[in-house]
Amino acid sequence: MEQIILKIVTLTLIVFGIIYFSKYKNKQKLLINNCFWLILSWSICIVLFLFSGIQYSIKLKIESFVYILIVLFLFCLGDYISKKYFFVEKKSKKIKNDFWINKINMLPLFIFSCICVICYIIYIFLNNNITLGVTRDINFSWISTSFLIGSSSSLIIWLYELAYANINDKKLSWYGIMSFIIFNLPVIVISGRDALVISLVATFIVFFYSRYYAKTILKKSCNNSKKLIKYGCIAIGIVMFYLIFLSSNRYGNEIDSALRMFEWSAKCTFPDYLKAIYYHLGGLGQFIINGIYYYSSQFSKFSLIFEEYSGPYLGGFYQLHYLSRLMPDSWGVNYQLVTEQVGIITSNAGIPGLKVFWETAIGYSIYDFGKWGTMLISFGGGLLVGAIYKWCENKKSILKMLFQAYICTAMFLTVELSPLFDYFYIFPLAWLIVFLIKEIFNERRRK
Repeated sequence: MEQIILKIVTLTLIVFGIIYFSKYKNKQKLLINNCFWLILSWSICIVLFLFSGIQYSIKLKIESFVYILIVLFLFCLGDYISKKYFFVEKKSKKIKNDFWINKINMLPLFIFSCICVICYIIYIFLNNNITLGVTRDINFSWISTSFLIGSSSSLIIWLYELAYANINDKKLSWYGIMSFIIFNLPVIVISGRDALVISLVATFIVFFYSRYYAKTILKKSCNNSKKLIKYGCIAIGIVMFYLIFLSSNRYGNEIDSALRMFEWSAKCTFPDYLKAIYYHLGGLGQFIINGIYYYSSQFSKFSLIFEEYSGPYLGGFYQLHYLSRLMPDSWGVNYQLVTEQVGIITSNAGIPGLKVFWETAIGYSIYDFGKWGTMLISFGGGLLVGAIYKWCENKKSILKMLFQAYICTAMFLTVELSPLFDYFYIFPLAWLIVFLIKEIFNERRRK
C-alpha cells in the first residue's frame, strides 16, 4: 500500500511539473535553470526506482520520500528568494562586446593540462595493476592528485572554446577538441564514467544555450552549429562504444556477471523484460541495465541511511574528503569514519555490497550535518546558487555562462552523489573560479 501511495504522489507531482514547465515563457532558458535540472534528474530516477519493475529489498519509505521532497523544496525556495531579491539592479541593455569578441588565450593552459595528463597516466600505470575496462581500485597520492588537478583545467578549456566558437560563429579550435579528450582520459584509464557524464551534460547545456544566446540576445548567426552537431554525434557514438565496452567487461567475463553482481549488491530482483533486454541485446543490453540500475538503486541505500545513520557527523568534511585526508586523525573529521559506519549499517541489513553505491547528495549531507542540518544547508545552498545565478545574469560573459552551466550540471549530479565529493567536478570548478576572479579584476581595471 505504501508503494502504491508513493507511485500516485510521484505521478501527480510529475504531471504538475510538466504543466508548470510547459507554461514557461522562454523554454530555451530552462537549459540554464538550475532548479529545472535538479527536478528533472530526481524525477527520472524516482520514476525508474518505482516503475522499472526492479524489486529492492530495502524500499523507499514514505518518511524518506517526504524528507527528500522537503529538502528539494527548501533548496528551490532559497533559489527563488535569491533570484527575486538579490542583485536586483536593472540589467544594462548595452552588451559589452569585448566579453564575446576578445578571446582568452587558452593554449598555454592546454599545454600544461596535456603535460599533467601524460604524467598522471604514467604515474597510475607505474603504481597500479591496470586492466582497461575493469580496474576501479586505484592507489591515489598527493602526486597523482596534483596531476589530476592540472589536467582538469581541460574541461574549462573545452567548454570555453565551444561557447566562443558558437557565439562568434568561429571554427572550433583543435586544442579545444583535444581538451575534451584530455579531461576524460584519466577516468577512462581507471575504467570510470563520472567524468564522461559531467563533460557530456555540461557540453549539452553550453552548446545549446550559447547558440540560443547568440541568436536571440546578441543577434548573431550560428552557421557553424550544424558542423558542431555532426561532430558531437560522432563523439557521442564513440562515448557510447566505450560505455558499452565498459558495461560488458567491468563485472566479469560471464554473460550474467553484471546481473548477478547487481542482485547481490542491492539484494534486488530484476523483472523478466529487463532480463530479456540484458541477455538478448548483448553489450547494449548490459549498458541499458547498468543505466537503469545505477539511476534507481540509490533510493534503496538512501532509505536505509535515512533510517539507520546516527553519526558521526563531519561538518562538511565527508563531502570535502580531499581536505579531510590531509588533516590528522585526532581532529575526528576523517571521511573513513563515515565509511566504516555505513559498512556496519549495510552489513547489519544483510546487504554489505550496497555500501559502495550512491546515496544521493542528500545522503552525503546527512553524513556531514544530520537530518535537521541538511535541511538548513539545502536552504542555504539554494540562496547561494540563486545569488550566483543572478550575479552571472548581470553583465554576462562567456565565463559566467559557463558558471551557470556548471551549476546546472551539479544539479543533475545530485541524484547520484554530492558534486563536491567528486574530483572530476570540483577540480574544474576551482579552475573556473580562478578564471572568473581574473575576469573581475580585469573588468575593474578597465573602469
